[in-house]
Amino acid sequence: MYEKALVATDGSGFSKVALSHVVNLGVPHVVVIRVPDSVPMMLAGAGAPGFVDADTAQRLADAELAEVEADLAEAKDVLRNAGVERVDTIIGRGRPGDAIVEEADEHDCDVIVIATHGRSGISRAMLGSVADYVVHHAEDAAVLLVRPPKT
Repeated sequence: MYEKALVATDGSGFSKVALSHVVNLGVPHVVVIRVPDSVPMMLAGAGAPGFVDADTAQRLADAELAEVEADLAEAKDVLRNAGVERVDTIIGRGRPGDAIVEEADEHDCDVIVIATHGRSGISRAMLGSVADYVVHHAEDAAVLLVRPPKT
């Protein structure tokens, strides 16, 4: 049914559950995206005067990037080992919701798979919801939301 899926990861266990749903869809081509936390990147880019020195800011950004690359490599291995024919990885830039929607459009994905974190109430209102943003802004792809497992 679907030819190409984009799956968003944030390194959490929730997003790893989303990978298994992509496998179950039987999609031959999967694009995996992770958007780095913007705080270390902003600190490194601005030199972070008054907060941390430039070397510390750069180390934080480098560590974040290494974590993102490792997470994407792990996701690629999981998908390939599960039989997905083609897996591409992307390090997104900017706000996660925007990056997910833009990359899904750019790569002509039929479906976007994204895990929710199960937040509600004040927590959701304060932290926002990337999944909610994607649902309301993805125009050319179906969106599959994967709920966290009940504990």
